[in-house]
Amino acid sequence: MSMKEALEIETHNVGEIMKEKDALIQRIVRELNRANDLKEKEWERQQKGDNDEDSDMFINTDPYFNAPHASWHPMLLLVYLTILLMHLSPVLPASLATYSGL
Repeated sequence: MSMKEALEIETHNVGEIMKEKDALIQRIVRELNRANDLKEKEWERQQKGDNDEDSDMFINTDPYFNAPHASWHPMLLLVYLTILLMHLSPVLPASLATYSGL
């Protein structure tokens, strides 16, 4: 629930509803303050260049940037490329002929 929605709650001057509304608004304000504190901490950490791997906020992204085939033997890559070309060779001439109008 947003702060705007919480403020728009009709209480009709009923004491219990007014108390619940106030409690809800206080919870929203506390959560917004907590989110701002976390944002400021992370901003300061990134500004310092602190990459503490023991921190709860550290996420190792190295596996996403390493190419999986970089460690493969070149002969294996050549075999895969040859197989790919052999599978494409019967299909490509037919599709090229239809596009060229032959």
